[in-house]
Amino acid sequence: MSKLVGIGLLLIACAVGVWFAVAFHQDAGPHDRILKQAVVTGSAGDQFVLSELKKAGFDLNKPTDIRFYLYIPALNDAQHAAQILREEGFNVEVRAPLGPLPDGSVERRYSVVANAQRVPSSNNIRLARNVFQGLALRYGGDYDGWEAAVAK
Repeated sequence: MSKLVGIGLLLIACAVGVWFAVAFHQDAGPHDRILKQAVVTGSAGDQFVLSELKKAGFDLNKPTDIRFYLYIPALNDAQHAAQILREEGFNVEVRAPLGPLPDGSVERRYSVVANAQRVPSSNNIRLARNVFQGLALRYGGDYDGWEAAVAK
């Protein structure tokens, strides 16, 4: 993991901008809401989302399911990234490319969707960002943020 953390720290040091989108919707399950962070390219976006959750009354000290999204061009590389994530304690699924999108573009990359039960603390989100950004760099892909089901 130390190699991945080192790569991730390098990426954070190089990050220049933050663009984020946040959407809330009702969840019929045991959680009151699901936070969906569509795209975050820097840790400032993570901090913003965590502070908004706290303002909304969510308990950020309770472990919850956190899901992370990574897109990688080659299937073999996506499978290697998935194996690394499994070794880090994540449950991982490699999904086929989405193909044509509503905006007319075509998504040809494989989705690596990983989740784990974690406390959504600043430190845990930062550590996960380091791992996912390191894998994105290693395999020529993109880290596309996270979402968490958070109980009050």
